[in-house]
Amino acid sequence: MRIFGGLFWKSGDREKFNPANIRIASPCPSDWEQMVGDERVRHCSECDLNVYNLSAMTAREIEQLVEAEQGRRLCLRFYRRADGTVLTANCPWSLRMLARKTSRFACAILTAFMSVTIAAA
Repeated sequence: MRIFGGLFWKSGDREKFNPANIRIASPCPSDWEQMVGDERVRHCSECDLNVYNLSAMTAREIEQLVEAEQGRRLCLRFYRRADGTVLTANCPWSLRMLARKTSRFACAILTAFMSVTIAAA
C-alpha cells in the first residue's frame, strides 16, 4: 500500500478516469497509521493535506473526487495488485473474495451445528 503525493489533473487531460492508470511519481514517506481520520480520508500534518484511501472508495466515488479536485494537488493511498489492478471498495475481485469467506464461515457454522446435533442424539 502506498501514498501518492502528487496527482494533478487538468480538465483537458481527462476523457475517462481509470484508477489503474494512476502512477506514483514519488511515494510519500508519511505513515498512514499516524494520520488522523477514518479509513476513507485522513489528514497529514506534515504536508497539511487530506490523503484519500482509494481502496475504501467505489470507482464512482473516486471519479467524483478527481472531478472535484481538478487542478489541485491530490494525495492518495491505494493498493495495487500484482496484475496492476487498483483495488476499490466495489472491485469485483474483492466482492468475490468476501463471498468466498462468507461461504466458508457459513459452512463451518453448519458443520459445527450438525456435529453438536449428532453428538447430542
